[in-house]
Amino acid sequence: MSLLQRMLQSLLGADRASALLGDIEEEAARIRAGRWWITSQIAAHVFASAWLVASSRMARTGGLRGMKHDMLFAVRLFRRRPGLFGLTIAGLAVAIAISTTVFSLVKAVAFAGYGVSAPDSVFRVALADGGPFTPTTGTSPYQGNWAFSDYTGLQPAASSLAVVASVNGYEEIRAERESTDAVGIGVTAVTGNYF
Repeated sequence: MSLLQRMLQSLLGADRASALLGDIEEEAARIRAGRWWITSQIAAHVFASAWLVASSRMARTGGLRGMKHDMLFAVRLFRRRPGLFGLTIAGLAVAIAISTTVFSLVKAVAFAGYGVSAPDSVFRVALADGGPFTPTTGTSPYQGNWAFSDYTGLQPAASSLAVVASVNGYEEIRAERESTDAVGIGVTAVTGNYF
């Protein structure tokens, strides 16, 4: 006899438990279920029986009225020894804070992803020396302006990614066509798929 079956007998009594176990075995034979299904059904009935026993005992002992007496007793104890209860509450607060900190750090270090569902599929495009692409400004292979002809050549070759580009500049704007007073503003032009 398994532990779950013994628990069911102690909660319901031997007669009721044997009748219930017989019904579960008949149902398992009818639907051709395996041992795992039988065990899960017995476990579900053990939990349901434990809940019913606990709720019936709570109803016999006064339910919420009994809890009211427990709360009043706790308040009286707190008034008699506030230092002990204050130290207990402070200790629990510190323990919760330490646990939260440790679990947050462990999650961030060990279990956090990289922000990309498939990090192996992320690539960084750079300009290589002697390659077909040439930067128009700067010496870094990752930063600087690329020629527009390079962008238009790279876009159709990249079938599985979106190639986007932006151009920053400084332009002068006049309120009227004949006006000589110009206001300088920063301008960023982007490709249509940038956003």
